[in-house]
Amino acid sequence: MAHWIGTIYSPNVDGAGKMHRRYSRVLLGDGLFARQFTAILEAIPEWRQRGEERRQLLELDERLLKDIGVSRAEAMEEARKPFWVV
Repeated sequence: MAHWIGTIYSPNVDGAGKMHRRYSRVLLGDGLFARQFTAILEAIPEWRQRGEERRQLLELDERLLKDIGVSRAEAMEEARKPFWVV
């Protein structure tokens, strides 16, 4: 099965210096690289969300951390993890 990575936007400047938008769909094929690349692209939203949640955890005060049962040390340990680590 071929893997489409969707529509790619790339800016393009014409000879007169005007900016134009160029969209194209990219077909990766069905090899190992295509499957791995597709898996990474599909994971990006989850990684971004995880990173944002870890940053927000650091912003909580002691009262809110206590409410969710997390110590400051545990919050800092979680926030230090890279976004790709669960």
